[in-house]
Amino acid sequence: MASGTIAPRPGLFVVPSRISRPDIVTVELFTKWYEEVHIPDLLGLQPRVASATRYALAETATGDGPQPFPFLALYDIADLAWVHDTEKCELYKLPLHNEMVPVESHFIFDVADFDMRFYETVLRKGSVDGTSEKCWQALARLSLQTNTCLCIHRSRQACGDCAS
Repeated sequence: MASGTIAPRPGLFVVPSRISRPDIVTVELFTKWYEEVHIPDLLGLQPRVASATRYALAETATGDGPQPFPFLALYDIADLAWVHDTEKCELYKLPLHNEMVPVESHFIFDVADFDMRFYETVLRKGSVDGTSEKCWQALARLSLQTNTCLCIHRSRQACGDCAS
């Protein structure tokens, strides 16, 4: 590393989400928007966003009421310094309006809630190949109902590490 160069600070963009308007948005439609519109937009920011992985809550927690955030998306960020520059960071300029969203505004935030946070990597163990790390140790295996992987990487395809 050259003198005076600051080392990149890799991390995760962690986004729990939930449908706030289940009367007009189905899980299938929300999933379609996420996987066919939003994730490809985010992966278009490569190499800054290296991969995207979506999860669905595996078990219903005990207790009353609906689960607060039944969905989770993780985005591998190459350098968190990029996200702190709100003037230059393309992440903040991604379109959040799409005709697929069935309200007059077509704005995803009108039908879903997102709790967005950034986490800096403090320790990473295991074999990291730069693409999937075996889908983060196979945590992306969504086998409850669909028996398919929703782990999407640079090629925008499901990875071979977690293909069933």
